[in-house]
Amino acid sequence: MMKIKISFLLSIIWSLTIQAQGFNYEADLSPIVSSGYYKIELTPEVLGKTNSNLSDLRIYDLTGIEQPYLIDQESSSATIGAFEEYEIIERVEGTSDSSSFLIFVNSSGKPIDNLSFVVQNTAVRKTAILSGSNDRKNWYVIRNNYFLKSMHNSNGTTFTKRLDFPLSDYSFFKLEVKDNVKEPINMLKIGYQQNGKRISGLTSSFDFLIESQKESENVSFIKLTLPETKYFEILNFQLSGAEFYSRSARIYIKEIIENRKQEKELVKRQISSITLNSNSRNSLNIGALKLQEIFVEIDNQDNRPLTVEKVSGSFLSKYLVADLKAGESYKLKFGNAERAAPNYDLAYFKNQIPDDTKKVKLQGIRSLMSEKSSATPELSLFENVYLIWSIIGIVGILLGFMSIKMIRELGSKTESDN
Repeated sequence: MMKIKISFLLSIIWSLTIQAQGFNYEADLSPIVSSGYYKIELTPEVLGKTNSNLSDLRIYDLTGIEQPYLIDQESSSATIGAFEEYEIIERVEGTSDSSSFLIFVNSSGKPIDNLSFVVQNTAVRKTAILSGSNDRKNWYVIRNNYFLKSMHNSNGTTFTKRLDFPLSDYSFFKLEVKDNVKEPINMLKIGYQQNGKRISGLTSSFDFLIESQKESENVSFIKLTLPETKYFEILNFQLSGAEFYSRSARIYIKEIIENRKQEKELVKRQISSITLNSNSRNSLNIGALKLQEIFVEIDNQDNRPLTVEKVSGSFLSKYLVADLKAGESYKLKFGNAERAAPNYDLAYFKNQIPDDTKKVKLQGIRSLMSEKSSATPELSLFENVYLIWSIIGIVGILLGFMSIKMIRELGSKTESDN
């Protein structure tokens, strides 16, 4: 009888735990046409329903098997330039009494003023000399005071080091490394990094609905709304009404607080400010926000009000990077405040994922929450996480008492048998 009771209580705990760890939303991935790594673009709508640290995101195939992923984000800016790898035609490993060196060919014959070499991570300190030659017999020093140290990368097993020097057009170059320890550094490749152009990372954006703009006492009051909660980090304004302007503006949200009388009260809270200027882009980095409505107040002083033509929210695009199979169907599930971040082996191999990762989009969002009665706003039993864990705690205490009782009964039975 005791075993039946314990099994029943354990089944209750398991059922409640499963309910507590469920997801509120899911979205299908677009069809996968070829196997490989993909970037799954996280939309403002998805990010508006996830944890702030994205710990509740999970990818599943149709059989329910969880798929490992990495989180990636666009960089604010990057320099794009071609890397021309040089052929290493001679390599000599040194000892503690001699130097190691490698000779490489400038096959293009173009003048260069830098070179980059890739080494396996190392923390040793060495000095280096760069020389040039046109016949591999007569060598001329280009620079002799390179100091190589701390050549290690916390995000990978290799490190790229750049060396700058006066513009040179030698046919052959020799990089000589003074080995003050017996073992040389492991230099994998060497080449010339062309100067590239600076580009900005891709962004995800959407437009707010300008629900109203009202004027009162030289202040414009603007209400911006969205059809649902969305994630953004930057507000972008487009205004008209004056050729030149410079106006102070404040950004507000509305939230419910408990006042001194312990009553619920709806208040406005300022979260940021900006000077709107005709000579600027009028973009404000407002921080990570998840909102459905926002308010703007513009001080016009003695000027005619400006017209807010457009307000958009944006952020540097975020992705999940995962290895997906052609012909398979996948779902993204999310929306659970209690979910801890997953721990995948893939995190240790981030530097081995190809750079030319394809992108795949999400196809809509479906709610997995049970329908709630509009007349009953209170949370049901299985939607109230705190209540669930309270019940689990009570069941745990009951199990403890029952275990103690069972031990005492067994002890009494043993004494009576003796």
